[in-house]
Amino acid sequence: MWQLLISLKVLNLSHSHGLRITPNFTELPNLEDLILENCIRLVEVHESISELGRFLFLNLKGCKNLKKHPCKIGHLKSLEKLDLFGCSNLYQFPTKLEKIKSLTMFNVDGIDISKIQSIASDVKPLSWLFNPFLLKPRKCPESIYFSLASLASCMVTLSLSNCTMSNNDLVKILGRFSLLQNLDLSGNPIYSLPESIKGLIGLRSLSLYHCTRLQSLPELPMGLELLDV
Repeated sequence: MWQLLISLKVLNLSHSHGLRITPNFTELPNLEDLILENCIRLVEVHESISELGRFLFLNLKGCKNLKKHPCKIGHLKSLEKLDLFGCSNLYQFPTKLEKIKSLTMFNVDGIDISKIQSIASDVKPLSWLFNPFLLKPRKCPESIYFSLASLASCMVTLSLSNCTMSNNDLVKILGRFSLLQNLDLSGNPIYSLPESIKGLIGLRSLSLYHCTRLQSLPELPMGLELLDV
């Protein structure tokens, strides 16, 4: 069937409740968007996705049984949007995402970052998401730990709600996102925001909804248009 779809750009398999493994994408060289929203039994995305040179958007929203990503997803240099909202069982994350300089939207709502492991690590829960230097790789001479801060150069929308983020996590990353326009920190156990947030001069939307421990706010960017507390 795929031989007849060589020009296909968008593949929407949302709500395919019987889908456990995606098809091989080798014969879809022009695919740009893959939408797998609410594929609740999906456990694996085929590795061939990393060979799609024009790929822009991977939507895995609500894929609650997905536990890990294709380890070579970091090869998708053209990827602009990655939506992992509600992938609550995700425990492994692909390495080398920091090489995707085109990534502008990243959504990890509802994923407990304290339980995430690197794909190349089988040792312990990692805090590598915010500080890749806390743990050293055992099997690889170069750092294998994905640093969220390394994605900062192009990021416009960053959604980190209900990720059990701490104040220390925020301090480590927040001041680096100079182009950030939309930031969602809802549902995290933070009690304040770092002073560096005022340096995000492009920030237009900030959500702190249901941050029940929040005690104070620092000076915020003057261009902020929407504040949800």
